[in-house]
Amino acid sequence: MKTPIVTKNLPSVGEWYQQLGKKKLSQQLRQEDETRDQRLTLLHKEIDFPFLVPDVFPAAEMMNKSPRFSRFLAENGERLCTMRLIPKDKSLPKLRNRGLSVQECYDTWFKKLKIDPSQYTVYIPPHSDKTSWSAIFVVNSDGIFGEIIQGLHAQLTRGLTEHTPYQFLYDFAEWHWRPERIETAATQAQHMVKSLLITSRKDREKLTQLVQAQFHHQYLAGYFEAMIWPGNKLYFIDYNRVVAREIPLPSLASLNSEEDKPVIRGVSVYPGVVVGRAIIVEAKDINQVNFPAGDILVCQNTDIRYLPLMKKAGAIVTDQGGLLSHAAIVARELKKPCLVSTKSATKNLQTGDKVKVNTERGMVEKIN
Repeated sequence: MKTPIVTKNLPSVGEWYQQLGKKKLSQQLRQEDETRDQRLTLLHKEIDFPFLVPDVFPAAEMMNKSPRFSRFLAENGERLCTMRLIPKDKSLPKLRNRGLSVQECYDTWFKKLKIDPSQYTVYIPPHSDKTSWSAIFVVNSDGIFGEIIQGLHAQLTRGLTEHTPYQFLYDFAEWHWRPERIETAATQAQHMVKSLLITSRKDREKLTQLVQAQFHHQYLAGYFEAMIWPGNKLYFIDYNRVVAREIPLPSLASLNSEEDKPVIRGVSVYPGVVVGRAIIVEAKDINQVNFPAGDILVCQNTDIRYLPLMKKAGAIVTDQGGLLSHAAIVARELKKPCLVSTKSATKNLQTGDKVKVNTERGMVEKIN
């Protein structure tokens, strides 16, 4: 049996904003997340957008194992899947699991849930654990920017990077890359971005009416997650119109800096220059660490448990993470200078080191 992909302590963007006390924005993001399958299905139907349309069942029908669901299970039981339970009552939690076969997910997870099945609808799209490339990116009036990485997209959204993420920015005229242009990554990123170019005025008008779509330079605007599956098959798995409005265009300097390499270097998430005392915080020490306000939070990766320290920190520096990971989006909301994907900050710094975090130059340096 495969191990499911664990999302504990790694909530959705909307759940992060809820913890921040941004109730209205959190509700908007939750609504956007809960209706994404409908939007993507409409895009797939109207313009043949590359999207794997999920099978949809009332949770009660699955719990009672109706003839329709039984046939589906017999035909698709060995298929890897994502299983998402969307509540009808907005006070109820969303539930999700992925990485197991349909049969395993149904037997070992779904049937054991303590829920009122009349209150949930279940979406079951296919899943692949052999994704070759994944990307998350934003299209807005200033340009198209994001990052692409080999492997599963959870590396980017959750910040759990196992491979090197390549950041890109397309200002509708030129492409810019960091740390460097890798042809295989560039080819796939440009392929994904090209899928959002809607040259037909009729199609743009249709999508504007159907999903309140917006366009910039004929590109569909929004926040997107996409994957390349075996056989070089492209599929989009998210199209979010709300979160894109919360993410500013990164500076070209942060993507193309030619500064002399400092001791520690990373990807700038939010600009600023802060001098302070570094404090290395492992997840197991979060609840007992002495962390005065204004100190520099240094950790492997941030998740929801780190939020109280993120609020107190003068700046945030992580080994992992990416330009558009959920924690990076939250750091922007907190307006905290933040540097991610340093690979070595927790190894090259010690608690008590006086450091200068200059995210405008993408660097951290010790101060004697």
